[in-house]
Amino acid sequence: MTERATTLVALLLLVAALGVYLVHGLSFGLCIQDDAFISLRYARHLVEGQGLVYNVGERVEGYTNFSWTVLSALPFVLGADPVAALRVLGLLSGVLSVLAAAALAARFMPHAPLAAGAAGVYLASTPFLTAESVMGLETAAFAALCAAATAVFVGEQRAGARIPWSGAWLALAALTRPEGYLVGGLIGLFDLGRAVRERAARGAFLSRWALFLVPVSAHLVFRVVYYGDIVPNTFHAKVGGGWAALVRGSFYGLEYLWYASPLALLAVIGAGGLVAAGGSRRGGRSELLALVIPLVYIAYVVYVGGDFKLTFRFFAVPTIFLAALAGIGVEHTARLLTRAAATGWIVRALLIVLPATGLLALGGPARDFAAWRAQELPVHRAAGRWLGEHLSSDALLATGNAGVLPYESRLPTLDMFGLNDRHIALREMPSMGTGPPGHEKGDGVYVVDREPTVILIMRARFQPVPRTKAEIGQLKMSVSERELWADPRFHTHYELERVRLAGFYFHFFKRKEIA
Repeated sequence: MTERATTLVALLLLVAALGVYLVHGLSFGLCIQDDAFISLRYARHLVEGQGLVYNVGERVEGYTNFSWTVLSALPFVLGADPVAALRVLGLLSGVLSVLAAAALAARFMPHAPLAAGAAGVYLASTPFLTAESVMGLETAAFAALCAAATAVFVGEQRAGARIPWSGAWLALAALTRPEGYLVGGLIGLFDLGRAVRERAARGAFLSRWALFLVPVSAHLVFRVVYYGDIVPNTFHAKVGGGWAALVRGSFYGLEYLWYASPLALLAVIGAGGLVAAGGSRRGGRSELLALVIPLVYIAYVVYVGGDFKLTFRFFAVPTIFLAALAGIGVEHTARLLTRAAATGWIVRALLIVLPATGLLALGGPARDFAAWRAQELPVHRAAGRWLGEHLSSDALLATGNAGVLPYESRLPTLDMFGLNDRHIALREMPSMGTGPPGHEKGDGVYVVDREPTVILIMRARFQPVPRTKAEIGQLKMSVSERELWADPRFHTHYELERVRLAGFYFHFFKRKEIA
């Protein structure tokens, strides 16, 4: 097959990959997850002139996706449905992630366009990343930015560039998630090494990192001045645990590798072939970034303790790199196994179709999680709206899941997991690293001290039949819930109430009128 024909087939593969992704993504339905509504709450307050805050008058950075939160303000400005807008933004982010995987493969193996097409097909067939892309958070957008920045950087290293725009791409990644600093740091070390060795590379080095440092420094100054901290409040609420977190993260990493296993073998072959082939001298072995970034990133996620969701959102960046390496692995495997042109095409076709099918077959847990979110979303929204309609606007709501219910109710909210509460986030917990990530902190005494109007017990809120207080007591799970249940003031000052809503009973504890 001629080079032109091969390129045409690769383009058709990429178009097919985008089609597969869109069908795949839409198949999950409206499954916006709870944390996405935290960003929407900040965005709405920003547009309403209250500032980038969760509760009016409280400056706490309870999000880790600055640029995504600011972007989420756009539908409020335009008068559009913000939930629908998040779904559209997610689909666009997924399209970008497919293109970014193809761009990485093309950059690292420029003379084998089928590698790029295969990389796009693999990513579009990955259920956990596809599900995350339509669940309302920045996951896919951030991963696409990191991959695109790497691809642009490698191109600059090999061909030069008048303006090294990779610095701006990396800055946008760092403004989208803090892990962007990790990817930027790895690329920066590589770039610094080359600048030290080659005088001609120093001008581009300075320009690239000026483009990076100016916006991220401005954001850091804003964070310190506005929120009074160098890191988001979520960092304090989530990170910690030492060896316990490391063990938990290791199991999470192994679980990820199992669900990504159709990519893993081909990615190893692709990485080996890439290193063996070497890069251009002018590129300074920049292909090593294809290995270093995903390996260090996976190690980082393991170190901080992983996550509890089987959509593997924290592994989105390595997944794009694995897809690119797997695409390269297709070419290396085909070339190793056969020299006959016809047979080589058969091998390539099988190496594209079988792993993609395997990825889809392993997607059950991700699909189940998305289906659960789609089922729960209308329940949460109905309960939140009921609270907003039946409580005074200054009533304080205390809840563990601090996304949908506070957003829909518009009530001041005490986040009992501490993502949006500085006191709980800063509390030292001896058991950190042993519980569900992001759900390990709490302070029941503090919650009762704040005298919220309504307290929600997370697992008891929505039930098919009315539950007694004793039954609800068996469902308490978080630190705040267990501790407030042990506080006599809770039982003296709060009474259980049940409300029949469409299809379920809404249970909550309301503060009594105390003389």
